Amino acid sequence: MRILHLTALSLCLLSDVFCQRATDTRPKLTVKEARELVLGIPDALAASAAGRCPKAEMLSITSESAFFQLRSTCVKYGSGLIGNFTVDLSTGNVGFDIDKEHLVQSEHLNRLRSRLFARKRVPLP
Repeated sequence: MRILHLTALSLCLLSDVFCQRATDTRPKLTVKEARELVLGIPDALAASAAGRCPKAEMLSITSESAFFQLRSTCVKYGSGLIGNFTVDLSTGNVGFDIDKEHLVQSEHLNRLRSRLFARKRVPLP
């Protein structure tokens, strides 16, 4: 058992990524919750208010992020593309395209993010 522990410790020293994943116990958003965040960004809300039927389609997912394409589905012409967005599943931050530096910001999105993560809190014994 001691050898196994030392091997895991060695791996942690060699790889910050492995160490972070092995010890990361923060709750993560589901795909449904991540989609809800994308549909809560100002561009999606404006499209909905204008009757353009926004839809967030998941393009891919990793253990850290989900990638969505947001489109208006009730358009008479054109592709209806609103944009591509990345959702960090641990923080709920929504970034433009794959850019994690420039985040979508709004009061509505902050409230929605808080509500989603509040549901995931496990009461202490």
